[in-house]
Amino acid sequence: MSLFATPTGVLNKLEGIRQRFLWGGSEGRKKIHWVFWDKIIVDKAKGGLGVGSIKSLNISLLVKWWWRLRSEPFSLWAKVITSIHKRHDKDDDCYSLKTLTEVKCFIWRAKMGRIPSAMALSKQGIILPSTTCCQCNLVEETSDHALIRCSFARKVMTWILKWCNITIVNFHTVNEVLDYASNWGNCPKKKKRLLGICYGTLWGIWKARNERLFNNQLMCALKVVNIIQSITFLWFRHRGDGGGLNWTKWNVLPFNSLQWFFLYLF
Repeated sequence: MSLFATPTGVLNKLEGIRQRFLWGGSEGRKKIHWVFWDKIIVDKAKGGLGVGSIKSLNISLLVKWWWRLRSEPFSLWAKVITSIHKRHDKDDDCYSLKTLTEVKCFIWRAKMGRIPSAMALSKQGIILPSTTCCQCNLVEETSDHALIRCSFARKVMTWILKWCNITIVNFHTVNEVLDYASNWGNCPKKKKRLLGICYGTLWGIWKARNERLFNNQLMCALKVVNIIQSITFLWFRHRGDGGGLNWTKWNVLPFNSLQWFFLYLF
């Protein structure tokens, strides 16, 4: 589990075992689950039991090994891994640049409402079974609805704002989110970091939407938040000078160690 990304099916099976153990159930005997699992696994300070999710643990362990590989490049085990997988710094730079470029392009299009939402495709003459949002199944899906106004998107954004220790804001459009981040507080470094986190959040919400629509994979809001935290950590960690970010502190508050952050990231 510390070396490979655990398949979603395995993670769900393990989480199911934990849930049955908590409520006293078994394979052939179901018990009532009186509290949502998403609520149980959050930190005690936020009203949960603090048991954490197995997905988060898996990601944390993978990031730990990634960090050791980056910080101990001349150790024997790192040389072996590098030789096997040929993961040179130049390749990492290209991959990171490609990923960030893709996200920036997506945000640029989202600001203009030019992403392939159901309504946008319908206006282009593409016949769809339905133009209703696949996440909430309540209203027609526009780009702003899918990324901001949908109840699922709002839940994810609320978790992200709480993680950033920011008062909850009821956004309505993508531009409102990005404008808020660009003008938040008085510290230029924090503004740029928050803007990067917003990029990752909108990207994560869209990817979760696509998983639901195309693969019929329903991701809970907390799982999407965990993925966003991990992805943005890797973005900032990789684009910094290698000494600023700490995964444990990042999970608590993402504005730590800003003196090591390059302002040209976004």
